[in-house]
Amino acid sequence: MAVGALLFALIGNLWLTLELEVQKRQEAESNAVVATKKLGVAEDEAEKAKAVLASFNEARSLIERRAPKARLTEKINEALKRGGRTENQLLTAARIYSDANFNEANKELLEEAVEKYPPCYEGLFSLHLCELKLSNREFYYTSYFKRLLAESKKRGHENEFTLFADGYQLYKSGRLDDSIATYSRIEEYSMGFAPMYSNRGGIWRDKKDFEKALADFNRAIKISPRDFRFLFNRGRVWKEKREFDKALADFNSAIELNPRFASAFINRGLILEKKGEVDNALADYNRAIKLNPRSATALLNRGGVWVRKRNYDKALADFSKLIELDESDASAFSNRGYTWEKKGRLDKALADYNSAIELNPRLAQALTNRGVLLEKKGELDKALADYNRAIKINPRNSVALFSRGLICWRKGRNSEAVADMTKAIKLKYRDPYVYFVRGSIYLSQKKEKEARADLERFLRLAPKHPRVAEVRKLLARARAAQRK
Repeated sequence: MAVGALLFALIGNLWLTLELEVQKRQEAESNAVVATKKLGVAEDEAEKAKAVLASFNEARSLIERRAPKARLTEKINEALKRGGRTENQLLTAARIYSDANFNEANKELLEEAVEKYPPCYEGLFSLHLCELKLSNREFYYTSYFKRLLAESKKRGHENEFTLFADGYQLYKSGRLDDSIATYSRIEEYSMGFAPMYSNRGGIWRDKKDFEKALADFNRAIKISPRDFRFLFNRGRVWKEKREFDKALADFNSAIELNPRFASAFINRGLILEKKGEVDNALADYNRAIKLNPRSATALLNRGGVWVRKRNYDKALADFSKLIELDESDASAFSNRGYTWEKKGRLDKALADYNSAIELNPRLAQALTNRGVLLEKKGELDKALADYNRAIKINPRNSVALFSRGLICWRKGRNSEAVADMTKAIKLKYRDPYVYFVRGSIYLSQKKEKEARADLERFLRLAPKHPRVAEVRKLLARARAAQRK
């Protein structure tokens, strides 16, 4: 019996071992099946992700090919349908619409992302930028930006968006260096935050560090090459550097990307004026005013063009519209006064100059213009007082220097007159008459060599001037005196 029991136990253990081995194999086979299924799912997800990415890339290529909006929308909808409209996919699709300047479609997707995936800081900030684009304004605190800040504060988060807001507040309060430092901290969170580079570039422009400004604007444009504001801001730097062709190229690009951006037309108009293309400048100011009838800068610039074209009635209409929009606009009164003066309405001109100076006692242009008018009326001492005030405010005011020099000459104060004329010439005062006056004074001071140089310069610059005959006689006297 002992042997039988032992044999039975051995057989039982053998069956148990075999059963355990079978269970292990079954579990292994089951795990293999599960793993295979998971691998299949992962492969499916990878294939889906590749398909979504391919659709987005094709959408971007459609922008480059300038395909119709319907085709672009079809491709983006295809990508979102494949991907399931995740937060990242909605934001990616919105960025593509933004690059194509389809702002309404961009806004719709961003609002979906913000609603589905709060707090979605990027979505709120992108909605803020979208609102700026739709309003064609450079910057203000939209409702989306305020909401973003509130969400960040509620959650105690610091991020590129809160730092951006802090930097802007510091800039508005005049703390430029602190603003730059705060903006620069954004790079700790993101090296691809284009609005920061644009805003920091604007501060460098304000500080007249144009090379740093250009570096930042170039960085912003590299990140977002189709953002018209970045091109516009770089164009303003080129304009200040007096590299007008480069400025013109950037303003052209900004207008091509957004034909409703009035500020780009205004700035392009200024460049065209400087290049002597007055009619083209006028066309740009007209377009800007059509886009924004309350644009003070466009009305002021167009009024100036009408004055240059001697269409004084249209100039008066523009300057009067400016005053209607803002009765505290001293420059509008000064420019309207100048236009009245050109029409021979001196009393109206004087009234406008007085209004301008009352509104802004430091407006050198109005003081100079009133001085010229008072000089015409024979009130030399009052004119001289205005010129003195204008020059004190702006020592580089060549018109005031020349005009004060004329009064000094008429009063026999020749040394002061020469000093003022010389300063005006160094500041590139355009009227050749400055050489006639200084040359005449030099001749009276027996400085024949200097007199000849000035009088000969006057004849070269103004060969048809009414005083040419008189100048030739003075020149003959100077030559005769030199020969003695």
